[in-house]
Amino acid sequence: MDKKAFLGVMDNKEAEGVPSLFWFHFSSQATFAASPGNPEHFRKTVSGHEKYAKEVPYGAVKAMTEGYFMPSSLSGLKDYSSASLKSVKRMDPHDPWIEEQVDLCKRISAIAGRESAMFYTLFSPLFYLMFRSVCGTLKNKFLNPVVDRLGRIEAINEKVLKGVRLGKFKKLGESGIIGTDPEAFSIAHDALIQDLKALSKRLLTEGGADGIFLSVQESPGISAEQYKKLIAPGEKELLNLASSISNYNILHVCGQNFNSSLSLYSGYNAKAFNWPAFECGPSLREGKALLGGKAVIGGFAEGKDGVLFKGTREEIESFIEKLVSDTGRKGLIIGADCSVPDNISWDRLKWARDKAAAL
Repeated sequence: MDKKAFLGVMDNKEAEGVPSLFWFHFSSQATFAASPGNPEHFRKTVSGHEKYAKEVPYGAVKAMTEGYFMPSSLSGLKDYSSASLKSVKRMDPHDPWIEEQVDLCKRISAIAGRESAMFYTLFSPLFYLMFRSVCGTLKNKFLNPVVDRLGRIEAINEKVLKGVRLGKFKKLGESGIIGTDPEAFSIAHDALIQDLKALSKRLLTEGGADGIFLSVQESPGISAEQYKKLIAPGEKELLNLASSISNYNILHVCGQNFNSSLSLYSGYNAKAFNWPAFECGPSLREGKALLGGKAVIGGFAEGKDGVLFKGTREEIESFIEKLVSDTGRKGLIIGADCSVPDNISWDRLKWARDKAAAL
């Protein structure tokens, strides 16, 4: 399936076959909190996309942006205190964190070429705030290895990260800064929104992206009402800006900490939606109805226990047949709840792509 047909499916138009879109990280979690200025990591990211787009082409490329999970404006954030959050300022428009991502977008857009749509991954301010605070905690004897003299995390022990994450994230909620000083939280959140708006504009006008792939997630301790009041308006503002430039933006609702109804995101200005349909629900068919009939992406579980990772070719093909039968072909893009394991056999992704395209 080519770019025109893929975007047409996002418009809920009929196409020959059902498109698919799978993604995974090209680098380990040790790189996620890296800082700009690492040419070797940059080259690895570009070459990973180039190889994948060549070997498993299917009309679209989702740009992976590990290495840019920590905005420069949060480099000094050590905790969620009022003083720390109020100190967060907008970045310089030409900060390396911005310039390198525009360059990365150009490189991946060139790889996608005219035959494939390209969606550039950005994360919500809430994600960046949570991630930065976790990294600020990872400066203790339990980690391997630790931090350089500038305070940047060079590697992260995954098990320790998971253990730290929940406790840190809860400090954002009702018993934390959002409950005690929502204004301080909003100052930091808005600064990030404005930076992401500026970056999105450049990605879509200079970088060659066809749309942004905005990843959002909730946090333990933050109620749906708090999310609607303090977080959703900024995320909607970001998507509205992107949609004023390109109509083909995707909202990804991350499964980590997902505890609300998908209806929380029904008013977001995105062309297509992806959420943990397999793990948490609702199903793609139910979600599509809830979202006013907009295009949906997903169906498969993301992890190593799912049929995509360990099933036979026949099991994968049968799963797709049932998924298409249950959901309908209109506005359906086969994918997974989130990033699939980076060691998955690419043959499996080809099996899924080819079967979907034949339906």
